Parts: sequence; structure tokens; C-alpha cells
Amino acid sequence: MQSLCLSQCIRSLWAPAQTNLLLKLGKVQKYVNCQLQHSKTMENKPWALISEIGALGYPEELIDIMMKRFHVVSHKDFLQNLQLYSPKVQVLFCWNNSPAVEPSLLRLLPSLKVVANGGAGINHLDVPYINSLGVKVTNTPGVVSSATADIALGLLLASARDIVTSHQIAVDPNTTSLPTSMMGVDVTGSTMGIVGMGNIGYKIAQRGRGFEMKILYYNRRRRNVKEEQAVGARYCQSLDELLKDSDFVVLAVNLTPETTGLIGHRELSLMRSTATLVNISRGQVVDQDALVDALRSGTIRGAALDVTHPEPLPRDHPLLSLPNVVITTHIGTNTMNTCHRMVESMINNSLAVLTGRPIPNEVRAHEPDRQKNTGLIGHRELSLMRSTATLVNISRGQVVDQDALVDALRSGTIRGAALDVTHPEPLPRDHPLLSLPNVVITTHIGTNTMNTCHRMVESMINNSLAVLTGQPIPNEVRAQ
Repeated sequence: MQSLCLSQCIRSLWAPAQTNLLLKLGKVQKYVNCQLQHSKTMENKPWALISEIGALGYPEELIDIMMKRFHVVSHKDFLQNLQLYSPKVQVLFCWNNSPAVEPSLLRLLPSLKVVANGGAGINHLDVPYINSLGVKVTNTPGVVSSATADIALGLLLASARDIVTSHQIAVDPNTTSLPTSMMGVDVTGSTMGIVGMGNIGYKIAQRGRGFEMKILYYNRRRRNVKEEQAVGARYCQSLDELLKDSDFVVLAVNLTPETTGLIGHRELSLMRSTATLVNISRGQVVDQDALVDALRSGTIRGAALDVTHPEPLPRDHPLLSLPNVVITTHIGTNTMNTCHRMVESMINNSLAVLTGRPIPNEVRAHEPDRQKNTGLIGHRELSLMRSTATLVNISRGQVVDQDALVDALRSGTIRGAALDVTHPEPLPRDHPLLSLPNVVITTHIGTNTMNTCHRMVESMINNSLAVLTGQPIPNEVRAQ
């Protein structure tokens, strides 16, 4: 009996202890599993190449964000350990144009899948070449717009109200009295002309509206009426019109072959003598020698530049010593919040590439300018073809000079032509191409199969739903 009571007593004491032990063992196992999972995740993280950390590269807190999703190696460490890192790197994060994405570096990255650029401008990247290697290019256009628009207004105000000069006088140890004759120009009620009305340009217009400014803009494509009315903007048919009518000209264009040297001697001469030029795009958009002349001669009142070419300017460059110039150090996107969002966007773009998902902000090589292709095949080109050759056109009718084609077909310069496209469509019933025996013409049926049409409609639906639900847009077309 005593033995039975002792046994029951032991069981009553052991059961809770056993339960606690099992709970503890369960927690330990859960912790171990968690650590193993974390270790596995760490092993599976892709490798990314960055510039540097610190003053010449990324702030450390931005690196911390990257390291949650990537193994990160600096450019310096990469070059010192090529054998280790070269096969591993799949992502190249380009920040402030660094590291320089040149063929010499790309040759060292056989596993590279994406160059993720921080910022909207990609003029420092040879996108066609990078794409030719099977590597995607992405940027971060939306996240930089507000900060860049802010700096545009900041520069405009600094120049208009002589804020920099006023500060220098205020802190000068030799100042004993404040000048009363230093007069700026009014911003409120003035006219601001914006060259380039993309995301950044539009946000500049929104800020200008807050200063009761009249807003003019010049852009390759006109904004819709609703967007214009929202900021009180008036579209100018030409750049000349905008330059003549503006008190402040703000440059917010992408750097392209067409915008390089966009503002030169002629354009500056069209501006008002009381006008100020503000540049937050790229230094190469302005002919800096012409700008120096205009500032020295009083052709324009002043300039406020967040960008120059090169950066920084040589220390003896005349722009640095002119009293009517304000220059900042390309700080348009330099706020911590904007940089956080840029890095997050770079990460999202890169992971989309690596996982095969739609890429939020892919930059593709520019398609050839349609105007440049108009009349691509004319008398000269047809005369270079063999007399036994056939011309097949499935692009657009305007690509071929049809009068020249008729002559070539009639004269035997070429054997024949096969066209799924003409201009216009259909051709006039008396057009000579319709009666030539060595021409086959179809009715622009290149995509006309039921399967293709099904897929086209599905793609249209997916694109539209992505816009309506705020998802990444699989096939967005942006203004070039």
C-alpha cells in the first residue's frame, strides 16, 4: 500500500516536470528549425555587387536593407577576389553612376542577370549593349520625382532671392551692417516654363502652382486636358515660345542625343534678360560655354544648377566664380526617405528579374525612331539589291518608298515584292502595285490567327488590370 502511494506520488510529481521538459524541448527544436531555415535562406540569397559603403557609396543603413535579401560584395572586394565572387554575382546595383558599368566589368560577371540603377536617368548605361548580353536594366523613376522637384524649387528660390549671397554676407566676420539695396525678383505671380513634363516636370508644376506661378510647358507629347487644368499649365507648341515667355526656365528632360546641347547660344538669346535658367536634368543638356557668355553679358539674369558636366567642374571653371550662379552637388534625390525608396525599388526590380516575375521598372534599348525608318527603302537601296532578289515587307508601308518600288519592279531592278503592309491600307484601287504581276500583297494579316488574337486580348486584359489594381504593368509603354 505504501509502495502504491509512493508510485502515485512520483507520477504526480513527474508528469508536470515531463510536460515542461517536453515543452522546452519543443521550443528548442522550433528554434533549431528556425535557425536551419534562416541558414538555408542565407545560403540561397543571390549575390549583388555594389560600389562602396560610406561617403563614396551607400549609407550603412541602406546596406542593411540590401543584406536582408542579398549577399553583398563591394566593388573593391570583388576585384580583389575575382575567383571567389565573379561566378556568383547576379545583380549589379549602380548608385550615383558607380560602379561604372563598362564592358571591362561586365566581362567579369558571367552570371549577371540585371543591372539595377538607382535613379531615373540611365544615360551612363549602354542599354543596347547590356541587353545584348542577356542582362536586364532597371531604374527607379517614380520614387525620385518629389525630391527632385523640391530641389528645382529650392534652386529657383535661392537664385530669385539671392539666398546664397545673403547667407555669405550674414556670416562674413567683416559684416557690420546689413545691405538694404540687395534686391531679388518675385517668384509669386511669375511665369515658370518647364522643359520636359514627365513625372518630375509635373511635380515641379504642382509646386509652382503653390506659388501662384503661371505654368508653361514644352514636351514631346502634350499632357491631357485634365492634367493641364490640375496644375494650370499651358502647352507651348515650340521651345522658342516657352523661352520667350518665361521668367524661370526649368530643365527636366532626360538626356538623349536630341536633348544634348538643347540650350545653347541661340536658345539663351531668346530668353528674357530678367530670366533665370534652372537645370535639374543633366549637365550636357546645356552648352556651358554659351551659358557663361549669357551670364557675363547679362543676356539672362542668372542660373541655378544641380547638375554640370563634368561633376564636379574643374576648380578653375568660370561658372564657379560668377556671382549670378548657384550650383549644388547633384543632390536632387538626396533625402534619406527617397534613398530608402530607391534601394527598395532596386531590390524589387532585381528580385522580379531573378524570379521571372513582371519587372516593375525595366529599361529597354530604344526602338529605332519611326521617323528615321520612314522611306528607309528607296531608289538607292533598291538599286543595290540583286536583280534576282525579292523584297518582303511585314513592318509598315511607310518604310518603303512605293513609287521607287514600282519603278524597280517594272524595270527588273529586283525580281519581286511580297507585302503584308502598304500605305495607305487599302491602296487606292488604281494603284500600280495592284496590277504588277511580280507583287504579292496581303491585307495586313500578320497577327491574324485565333491563338495569337486570344493571347493579344489576354495580354491587353492583364495590362489593364495591372493598372487598375496598382500591380506591376507587364507591358507599359513610356515616352522615349
